[in-house]
Amino acid sequence: MVKMIDITGQRFGRLVAIKMDNSRRPSKSTRAYWLFQCDCGKETIASGADVRAGKIKSCGCLHDEMASKRLYKHGMSSTKLCYVYESMKQRCLNSHCKDYKNYGGRGITICSDWKNNSRSFFNWAITNGYSDGLSIDRINVNGNYEPTNCRWTTAKVQANNRRPRKCYISKNIRSDNKSGIRGISFDKSKNKWVASMRFNHQQVLRRTFDTKQEAVQERQRFEKKYLAYV
Repeated sequence: MVKMIDITGQRFGRLVAIKMDNSRRPSKSTRAYWLFQCDCGKETIASGADVRAGKIKSCGCLHDEMASKRLYKHGMSSTKLCYVYESMKQRCLNSHCKDYKNYGGRGITICSDWKNNSRSFFNWAITNGYSDGLSIDRINVNGNYEPTNCRWTTAKVQANNRRPRKCYISKNIRSDNKSGIRGISFDKSKNKWVASMRFNHQQVLRRTFDTKQEAVQERQRFEKKYLAYV
């Protein structure tokens, strides 16, 4: 029979042994497992032999920190994650950014920990599932960029979480508009009502109708199609 080595109270890297705890020991293993307190505040259960041999030095936080440091050291400034970080700051803090009106202009900001410390954001990203192909998404679309309100998702999930755009059918009417409704005009030469709309600098709608109501309905249909989300 192998004699148990009592390591209660001993430190190994960031771990301090609290007590033996075999609740998570593999069924075929004969090793003693221990409950450890990590310097980061978390508790973890691991093989006493692996910890004594230096194979395990923390609850996992050390590995995450080292990964973050390697990423930062080896060209973080040119990575997609850095682009995500800088784009987030531009949307929320730069009033000249084209997307500012939908973010900073609505009062959405970045928590001080991320805003003042890019390393803190990179650490959070790496430890919370970041990988190429994923985008940062705010769970509450009206909330700020902060750890409790952000996640990494696919483009599809993010699209489903976008903020519905308000209808523009009766807003921002041009001064020369005679119909009183945006995108609706009357062509005297043809004696027809015209429904028109531009999106991303391109004409996506221009049709004529016998009645004003028909023109308005068509304009509304195209607004729902093109302006459904911000």
